[in-house]
Amino acid sequence: MKKTIAVLSTLGVGGAENMVVQLLTKIDRSKYKPVVVTIDSPSGSPFEDILKRNSIEIIYLNHIGSPNVKSMIAMWRTLDRIEPQIVHSNLHMCIHAVPWILFHNVKLIHTIHSKPCFEFSKRIRLVMNFMYKIKKAVPVAISDIIAQEVAKLYSLNEKKIEIIFNPVDTNKFMNHQTKKISNIVNFITVGRLNPVKNQQMLIRAMAELYKVMPSIYLTIVGGGELQNKLQELSVQLKLSDVINFTGNINNVPEKLSYADIFVLTSHYEGLPMSILEAMAMGLPIIATNVGGVPDIVSTNGILIEEGNIDELVDAMEKLACDIKLRQSMGIVSRREAEKYDIGDIVMKYQDLYEKYF
Repeated sequence: MKKTIAVLSTLGVGGAENMVVQLLTKIDRSKYKPVVVTIDSPSGSPFEDILKRNSIEIIYLNHIGSPNVKSMIAMWRTLDRIEPQIVHSNLHMCIHAVPWILFHNVKLIHTIHSKPCFEFSKRIRLVMNFMYKIKKAVPVAISDIIAQEVAKLYSLNEKKIEIIFNPVDTNKFMNHQTKKISNIVNFITVGRLNPVKNQQMLIRAMAELYKVMPSIYLTIVGGGELQNKLQELSVQLKLSDVINFTGNINNVPEKLSYADIFVLTSHYEGLPMSILEAMAMGLPIIATNVGGVPDIVSTNGILIEEGNIDELVDAMEKLACDIKLRQSMGIVSRREAEKYDIGDIVMKYQDLYEKYF
């Protein structure tokens, strides 16, 4: 008999949503029937289209919003109707399901996608701490460092925290390895255009590097509330000819295939899917030393201090000037990315479901 999995997630553009979609499209459908429950209304996002093409039901709760009695009643009724044996939450969606979980013989699997202290408000952290302590919820960290932070924040035994890294479909990126050697060094970054990702520092670093190395180019992939401001900054710094803003796109692998160096300048992270995808493409990585990033970036790139533009400029210049170093780091990136292939990660989640259900 198939086990019904209620996967609680938003369906916007982001790493957590990417993980959910990869997991559900690869899961063993002879054993599990996945159903996605979201507080969103239909938006026509790429992730919605992928789920629908794979005949995965999406239940919309239509912008119920922040946790309240109405949202919890709606979630209760939905879970009552589908009667899941497994409830797997992502991001803030877990809190809507807490009342139902407490009154049913089902545990909540909750994947922690970001730095734990930034995941919830203090009030919701108290609720989740209670759920963890009475063993009605199981925390899943996406990296070793995140697991350590979860253990400290919630006073949990680190050995009791499950660790499953984010996945990457390595086959998807092998098909796009068409990079050509040219005089232009192409940098790329992928992520939401918001304050956390700190693309402003990357643009300012480009301005500094451009003064001594004009044969550089930057592609910024992603959309968000800061897009206009970041574009204005690039114009102010006279970089409009060397920075391309793509907005949200469906062909990220193709864009990565023409890049030489991947850069991520976030203030904080969990375990960035964007870095894993760049690694799968065989790119060297420059990234801030935050969250789970050092779990996947070592000899395949350069870690810099968060917010340190001088270190960023130095790292960009070092890799831009040394093609052999870029190539050797890229080889390591590809090899390391294979450890997180979607097939292996799906098996780990299926083992987790069997362990607790």
